[in-house]
Amino acid sequence: MSEYVRGRIISLWLDSTIRRESGGRYSLDNVMFDMVRAGKRPFTLARILETTGRYLSSESRAVLQHAVNDHGDLPAPERLPSLGDCAHASLQNLASFDAGLDIDRTLATSQISGVVEGGPAFMAGLRDGQRLVGVSITKGEPEQLAKFKVHTADGDKWIDFYPRGKSVTAWQYQIDPNRPCERRP
Repeated sequence: MSEYVRGRIISLWLDSTIRRESGGRYSLDNVMFDMVRAGKRPFTLARILETTGRYLSSESRAVLQHAVNDHGDLPAPERLPSLGDCAHASLQNLASFDAGLDIDRTLATSQISGVVEGGPAFMAGLRDGQRLVGVSITKGEPEQLAKFKVHTADGDKWIDFYPRGKSVTAWQYQIDPNRPCERRP
């Protein structure tokens, strides 16, 4: 997981936790304002943890430190402030996007390239060197069917597959249609 994505996850958890523990009186905004007010001090990890710690219980400070220092997992926020009580989090295993070939080079050369043996493209029948005649793929979407039209000795042929890679565990929020989605602190 990239550090940018990890930062967004930590921020989401931190904002939700601060709001929950303070009864809506504080949020991540307060932490950021405190950081700016003391702007002459260098931005160090210790300073960031010290500033956020003012708004967290000792238990939540320990969870945050574990996530930051040890790259530990964070629990999903029980609710999102922007949705109120109608959304509920759960951890789910989701397929990552992996076509099993070099999509950019394939598109640039109109020739199937970089097929990984045993990967989704290989298992579907694509091989390096096949001439690409048509394509329909949504990058980043493992649940969208990838379609590659290649020229074969028997004529043009569509090869379709789902570009699913390794599973990753991620938070997913489901909306309960029987509960109002009202913003709350």
